[in-house]
Amino acid sequence: MPGNLCGHVEFPRRDASNLRVLSLMPVGALGFRLEGVVLYRQGDVNAIEQRISITADADSNALTVKSSAKALRKMWIKEAFGLNLAVVNDIFNDERRLYRLAGGTPLAVSANTRRRTVVDKLAKRLFCSLPWRERVHPAGAEEVHVDDAFCVRTPSQPLWVRQSAEQSASNSLRYDVLGCGPLRRNFVAKPGETLFSYEAHLRCAVD
Repeated sequence: MPGNLCGHVEFPRRDASNLRVLSLMPVGALGFRLEGVVLYRQGDVNAIEQRISITADADSNALTVKSSAKALRKMWIKEAFGLNLAVVNDIFNDERRLYRLAGGTPLAVSANTRRRTVVDKLAKRLFCSLPWRERVHPAGAEEVHVDDAFCVRTPSQPLWVRQSAEQSASNSLRYDVLGCGPLRRNFVAKPGETLFSYEAHLRCAVD
């Protein structure tokens, strides 16, 4: 999914992005640390600047992502939020994933059974978000475990799980979005305004 792990900003007339790598260096035997800047364009004009730092440590099965984005001009934003991790669901597992908080407490997340409608498609074309067509499940915590396979921790912002009709890729395949911090929708950003800023740590379970 575009922007997976790196935060999410959606706006009208979004054009090609330009990535500039500032530094790239090895970490341990198989890991790396990358820092870069991504410029998102609106037509012929730079609209959003995003700074990303990614550290992958293969020795400890861990990944750290630091990401922030700011508007470079006055512009309409459909939605913006930190993190942006797609967790795939499908009909073969009854559209369910097991989410637990640190310590093992289950996070109640219902199955996403909604389908896209004409209204959803029209809103997407008009670059508007329909919050009443989604379910957001706040974790109320900064650490969430998924299927006992991996955990995500955001040191300064609480996590949440979102399900919506827009997240239906087909009749059988859907996905939840694991995000963090404020979920901002349908607003005008000012030049220089920070749209999101966060740090996330992802660690995979090892058998």
